[in-house]
Amino acid sequence: DRLIDLRVDDHEDPVVRLQELMALHDLYFGKSDPASRIPITSDLAVELQSLLVRLGYQQGPITSTWDEAAREAFWRFVGQENFEERWSPGEHPELIDPVLLDFIRRHFGAHSGKSGVGSEYSGYARQFPADIIYHITRAEYYAAQPPDRPYLPEAYAKDGFIHCTRGADLMATVANKHYRRTPGDFLMLVLSTRALTSPLKYESFDAELPFPFPHIYGPINRDAILEVVKMKRASDGTFLVPPFADEHNSGNQRP
Repeated sequence: DRLIDLRVDDHEDPVVRLQELMALHDLYFGKSDPASRIPITSDLAVELQSLLVRLGYQQGPITSTWDEAAREAFWRFVGQENFEERWSPGEHPELIDPVLLDFIRRHFGAHSGKSGVGSEYSGYARQFPADIIYHITRAEYYAAQPPDRPYLPEAYAKDGFIHCTRGADLMATVANKHYRRTPGDFLMLVLSTRALTSPLKYESFDAELPFPFPHIYGPINRDAILEVVKMKRASDGTFLVPPFADEHNSGNQRP
């Protein structure tokens, strides 16, 4: 039986990219080992709260206490990033999974001791920012929609939500899975999750793509569309992975 089917052959470094995707699968779907969890000490509380403040999940002063306010802010972060298998406020919230902690330190900022999390993001955080998601649509359909009204895709009535991805390269993977044999131009909508007025949920419905994907339950308000990019395709219809070199700059447009 086929457990996982991912295409990374058109990536500039496919072996490394495949390793990254497999590591993400283990992070999101692997179970936390209760025996390996570590206490959230005062220093660690400062480190985590520094990150939460920087990312906008926590307001107010940073303290050395892992109190209810800090836990609620961290739970919002965990929900946004889909780390519920690794930490929950209802199951030893004073402890943290070392796999999750290591991922946070490596991918959301350098560990800087008592001063908190540093300001330098890793390549992952730049490539998959939490506040940016992507949606694909036929160019002809999108052009026919009233520009002064919220956007709904063609399949919304059937699906009940809007399919998106976190990561433009994953958008190309999804496009090739569903639309490679469909002729015509396609657009990639670059969306701000912070500006969305409809609910956003991360869910996993596709067994062949073992990652949770962002789904929007309602129309997309126009001010949440940051950019509209024409997707590039190879001669056989394969969607190419962004960025699209110098050409993509001329294809960008505001909604």
